[in-house]
Amino acid sequence: MDIILFGASITGQEYVMKSKKEVAYFIDNDLRKWGKTLLGIPIHSPNVIVNLKSGTYQIVVTSVYYKEISEQLNEMGLLEGTDYVNGIEASEFYIREDLTVEAFFEELKKRDIRYVIPRHFHDLPKVRIDGDIDLLIVDQDIYQIEDLLVKDYHNRFYGSNIGRVKIDLYGVYGSIGYKYKNMALYRSDLAQILVDSYIWHKGCFRVPSKSYQSLALLYHVLYHRGLSSGIPVDDSNDARAYQERFKEDLIQYQGNHNETTNIVHYDYVDMVEECFSSLRVDYAVSLQNIHLVLRDYGWALGYDSFRKIWGSDDQVFPFYKNEKWYMSGLAAQSHHGDIMLFYFREVEKDYPVFRKVFEEEMMKNQLVTLYEGTLTEEEVAIVTQNVRGGNWTDGSGHSENGKPYKILLVYDDKPERTQPTAQDPFVTNEHFFLKRRVRDRLKLEFDIPASVNCIHSADDSLEVFHDFQFLEDPKMERIKKCLMELGFEIKG
Repeated sequence: MDIILFGASITGQEYVMKSKKEVAYFIDNDLRKWGKTLLGIPIHSPNVIVNLKSGTYQIVVTSVYYKEISEQLNEMGLLEGTDYVNGIEASEFYIREDLTVEAFFEELKKRDIRYVIPRHFHDLPKVRIDGDIDLLIVDQDIYQIEDLLVKDYHNRFYGSNIGRVKIDLYGVYGSIGYKYKNMALYRSDLAQILVDSYIWHKGCFRVPSKSYQSLALLYHVLYHRGLSSGIPVDDSNDARAYQERFKEDLIQYQGNHNETTNIVHYDYVDMVEECFSSLRVDYAVSLQNIHLVLRDYGWALGYDSFRKIWGSDDQVFPFYKNEKWYMSGLAAQSHHGDIMLFYFREVEKDYPVFRKVFEEEMMKNQLVTLYEGTLTEEEVAIVTQNVRGGNWTDGSGHSENGKPYKILLVYDDKPERTQPTAQDPFVTNEHFFLKRRVRDRLKLEFDIPASVNCIHSADDSLEVFHDFQFLEDPKMERIKKCLMELGFEIKG
């Protein structure tokens, strides 16, 4: 049976190198790749599979656009699970039974694997029975260590894994399958810093340098543990008393046992106090104060990522309620019209038809351009760090679609209100989905691959005003003038 990979990308390349399977060829929707090779394997149009006999091949989808590709293959009469499968399903990893923790990490050292253990490494090689070890690893190095691990897809064999040491793998750039809540574990620029500035712990384990250990842990407590850390949101509660009540409530309620176990084993109040002390910060322990410290050190997530990772505007409100941009964004929500901010990415220059389709969709929705401008190098740098979770690249640190290079501010005088969904919890105006309609038309009418993503947009006025912070004064003065003429209230 021939194996055909749908997706001639870094993910497809990783699949070839990791699986060690013989691949007949790649297929890809990007016509620019047809006739070329990847790892010596030819790349063809998806049309080559039309006349293949079912049962003689299996297509493995190695692309982040699995949903779109699945729909495409279904339309061609192929069956999921029989004719094609998802090649990037999430899995769990355990150290091989014949390796001790020390032996595993000694082997990583021999192979010069680029990684760090970002936190909870002080007791290694000892690992508690229900514990695991987090590895933040350069994405290209992941395939080099999988022979040292046992893979358990979807935790199907958990009973047989009791006693094994679980390894949680996270890519620096958040390769598919190695993300946290569909994002890189740490902002990619920060993850690279942690990996590059490592020191050896007990001569065997790569950990962040002392200057970054506290910041890495504070980042984890705020963004990964959040409210389940047992740390109060603000200073109105004594942190230690709050933590004890929190533990008691969890035990009584018999909630999520994994969450409870982590809180019992890790005293985050003590940890944060130690971090504040090492950073010479004289703050009471609270999540708000952790946010302030991370912001002051340039380690904070952007607002769009923070609300996404916590999943609720109500929960993140206390962190921004006194920010002028936030107050302006809230005021804008009471305006009868909406403002929308679009980022054009560098790949847009390769597809002149994009702008034509985009403007047609603008006219359909009666949207008006308020401002269009090219970003400066400094603006590009700060936007790529603070918008979209820093996720503008693929697993190699390279972006097929490029960085944002231009912005377009749009006014919607007649918003079409819609209810938020699980997929888009912060979108309340149907016109914000314009970017998706443009992508769909490019694919259907012009045969442009689904992987081509020319545009990104903010989800609502709060994100728009948040992103205004990253624009230089000349742009902002013109934007403020436009918005004030429309009756928007600008704070500060």
